[in-house]
Amino acid sequence: MTFNQLIDTFQTIANNHGQIQSFHNGVLSEVDLEKLNATQFPMLYVLIDQVTTQYGQKEWGVNIIVADRVQGDKDDRNDVWSDTELIISDVINEFRHSQSSTSNATFGSLVNGTAVTCNSFTERFDNGLTGWEAIVTIVEDEKNNLCLRP
Repeated sequence: MTFNQLIDTFQTIANNHGQIQSFHNGVLSEVDLEKLNATQFPMLYVLIDQVTTQYGQKEWGVNIIVADRVQGDKDDRNDVWSDTELIISDVINEFRHSQSSTSNATFGSLVNGTAVTCNSFTERFDNGLTGWEAIVTIVEDEKNNLCLRP
């Protein structure tokens, strides 16, 4: 699997999900409404910040964020937390249950897939976004065949 294939998998998850309205990836400093020109929420944002390669396996460190806007009076903040928690669980489960996934996540699995900690946030990015974040490791079997390398 390549970096682009992993990003494409998250894009497919976003496209196939009934609630996710937009997908972005990049560095966390770009999670800003003005920089993203994001108007469609909830949004899935992914940062792949490391890859570890060892014999027979590759591990991708992935920061997954699901965020939505809250009303100016914040009366709907609990609803936003509730909805975005369900969405981030759906995204994580695409990798846990990859055999029945429609997102091409069949090559990946979560390390310690039974325990992923999600942390809530509100107004974290100075733009009124509220939601959940999870840091996961996606593991893939890697065929170390030197004949296939360029």
